[in-house]
Amino acid sequence: MRKFASIVLVAALAALGLSACANRSAGGGSAAAPAQQSAPAQQPAAAKPAKGVPAPAGSKLAKVQMDMSQEQVREIMGAPTAEKSYVTAKRFIPYYYGADAGQNTEWDYKGVGRVIFGLHKYTGKTRVIRIDYDPTEDGQ
Repeated sequence: MRKFASIVLVAALAALGLSACANRSAGGGSAAAPAQQSAPAQQPAAAKPAKGVPAPAGSKLAKVQMDMSQEQVREIMGAPTAEKSYVTAKRFIPYYYGADAGQNTEWDYKGVGRVIFGLHKYTGKTRVIRIDYDPTEDGQ
């Protein structure tokens, strides 16, 4: 009898807890809800250009082509404002032989965009795999 009473008590507490969560997420019973509704709507942030948008014809970034080496890109663009490297998830696929199967290196150029290099997992060559034109790039 005692075991049955404890099971009923636990079930009742769980139901009470779930109903409290449901009321809070629905906006009922919260004193903060009216204050949030009366706040002025914020302006949406300026949208970034979509990835893959080509750079303007007069830009240095327009001269960068897919499959270029880091040395070739440095000759055209100069030194990057910021550089970061990261391992891709495709690195751990045993029989994936794509150019982005290892480590990627991203060169950011302030006010211009970014160039992403892929280190091929088996050949060890680093080549351009993506070029992103982004005039809002902060170079960090």
